[in-house]
Amino acid sequence: MEEVIIIADNRFPVSYAATTRVFMICRLFQALNFKTIVYIINVKDKRRFHLAEENIECRWFPNDSTGAVRYFKSQKQLTEAVRVRKHLKYVILYQEILFQTRDLIKLASQNGFEVIAYFDEWYEWGKTGAAKLSDRLARSLCIRLSEYLTAPEINKKIVISRALKKFYRKDNCLLLPTVVDVKDTVWEREDDTLNDKIVIMYAGWPGNRDDLRTLVETIDELSDNEKRRVFLKVFSYATPKDELRAHIPELDRILRNNRGIIEFAGEVTREKAIAELKRADFSFLLREDKWTNNVVFSTKIGESMAAGVPMFTNETSDIGYYIKDGFNGIIIEEMSKRAVACALQRILRLSEAERKKMRKNAYRTAERFFDFRSYEEPLKKFLESR
Repeated sequence: MEEVIIIADNRFPVSYAATTRVFMICRLFQALNFKTIVYIINVKDKRRFHLAEENIECRWFPNDSTGAVRYFKSQKQLTEAVRVRKHLKYVILYQEILFQTRDLIKLASQNGFEVIAYFDEWYEWGKTGAAKLSDRLARSLCIRLSEYLTAPEINKKIVISRALKKFYRKDNCLLLPTVVDVKDTVWEREDDTLNDKIVIMYAGWPGNRDDLRTLVETIDELSDNEKRRVFLKVFSYATPKDELRAHIPELDRILRNNRGIIEFAGEVTREKAIAELKRADFSFLLREDKWTNNVVFSTKIGESMAAGVPMFTNETSDIGYYIKDGFNGIIIEEMSKRAVACALQRILRLSEAERKKMRKNAYRTAERFFDFRSYEEPLKKFLESR
């Protein structure tokens, strides 16, 4: 059986959005009868195992160095691990490691496999999540070199957004949004009962890309009658309380004054987040209209649609292509409390029939655009192209 290796700089299998995308790439290649292997580099603990139930072999390449050294130390070991694969057809490299893995591009022509670059992100300079300044700078530099120096050396690219496809317009690009397996039982609802209140759910990194502050402050300023009809549940990933306060300065007061209306529930597993999502009426996402947000595409969109949950969002990236106002979501016209309040009041005026119809439309959107099976034929043509 021919093999495909996905090499990434993220933990696997855990509940990060990037990890979910790696997993779905595996499912997509498996549908085309490839054996899938995942290599994870730049990690501190050494583990190797096989996900038998998913037919995915995983291998970790540890690296305890810091700063710039960390991003190149394990490359010889990684290159040798790739070299020994006898049935290797494709190697997919995540964008942030392209510069680190330049040796694999050279190895490809010698060993008869093809390198494909995968782009699902565009980091702002210095915003990479590393704790130490030296690590942030080293990682940011590697990412910029990957995007502008190494990426042009690779003709085939899988991209998450139309903006990235346009950016790499001279290359052969496959557009692959955040796909899911809509037939997975995890998306099934126990019933279609509507909540008494409009339940809005947010899960993610508030204050990173996502503007949660505007919604929280808008709800805080609603009339008492309107507040009684709304419940916001927030799951914040890797966000300490002081960072939440930095994003929402009046957080403590707002929480005291809005008990039973706004709830911050901390961090949960992906499975728990999906279970909570299926109980919600709307999934919230608000982002500033700028390049670094328009070239990415949130995992929330595909997962919310698969759960039959309409979006409560503004139009950045490709959201306007998939989410239609009043059909499978409510669109916020601009980044302001006034616009969020207007959109929220529209939600409160929806009839039960309209809310149920939007749920069905959301799931149909997932079937059409976000089920990984919809991309089997496009992927096959992409791989066969020259």
